[in-house]
Amino acid sequence: MTDSLVSSSHEDEWALRQGAPYLIDAHCHLQDGHLRADIAGVIARARAAGVHCLVCNSDHQGDWDLILRLAETYPEVIPSLGVHPWFVAQCGRGWLWRLVGFFF
Repeated sequence: MTDSLVSSSHEDEWALRQGAPYLIDAHCHLQDGHLRADIAGVIARARAAGVHCLVCNSDHQGDWDLILRLAETYPEVIPSLGVHPWFVAQCGRGWLWRLVGFFF
């Protein structure tokens, strides 16, 4: 298997035939301080448990750059950027245009 948890379809088929789990963590916050302190260990434990993708969700715009760096460093991390409703009132001017700018 490759170093990345995002493996080729041939490897995926082999793993599934062997009964190995192919898991996706669809909602995590790897940018949180208690996880960030040992991010390499967190990713290694996820890999060992059969997790192939981790969708890392932001809470607020302050998370965006870190989440994008995590995704660049760890191919299995899929960034999900946005603002949780609890933090909308704290958003600065232009936050929505900054978010849109990541996609265009």
